Amino acid sequence: METLTQSKLAFDGATLRDLIDRPCWEIAERLGLGYSGDSSLIHDGVFYDPSDWKENGYANAVSVQSDAACVFITSGQIHRLDVENALRSCGWRYAGGDAERYDCEPGDVICEHDGTLVASGDGVIDCEISACEAYAGVEPDCDYGGTDDYVCPIVETSSGEYFQFCELNSSVQNISLDCLEGFIVRKFLIRMLPQD
Repeated sequence: METLTQSKLAFDGATLRDLIDRPCWEIAERLGLGYSGDSSLIHDGVFYDPSDWKENGYANAVSVQSDAACVFITSGQIHRLDVENALRSCGWRYAGGDAERYDCEPGDVICEHDGTLVASGDGVIDCEISACEAYAGVEPDCDYGGTDDYVCPIVETSSGEYFQFCELNSSVQNISLDCLEGFIVRKFLIRMLPQD
């Protein structure tokens, strides 16, 4: 499947509208990214680019977490540190010497409890990234002051509920609940796409 590039998505409104009406894993697939989390972005999830994982030990990522009053958006990296403990924290491990017993390859990821296959082949990278994110989180980009992100408190106005978005040294924007996913795609995910 052909993935979108920054310029294609930035200037094709129909493509953007079509994109944000889909579950998060479909958005990620269309953009050529990975995704771990709920199908609705408002209920927590992480988009990531696995292309630097094996060679450079990190994945660029955008994490979205929410509670009853705020949405926290972190743009940064997931680092490939202590992968075995990260997998173990999720109840997983590499098959290793048990691979033959569980009918899989030594580098596959299996459930620690019963040896059920969790991931093999290219899926192992997605599994490692998800485990490392769950274990250590997303390290915020230094470009944004090294703070955890963009905090969007929910505010009530006469026309409904909105998230307020305030970037460092800029004015506050009100973003309707319905437009939050599109805002995240435009503001954060487009930066992760290849340029042409």
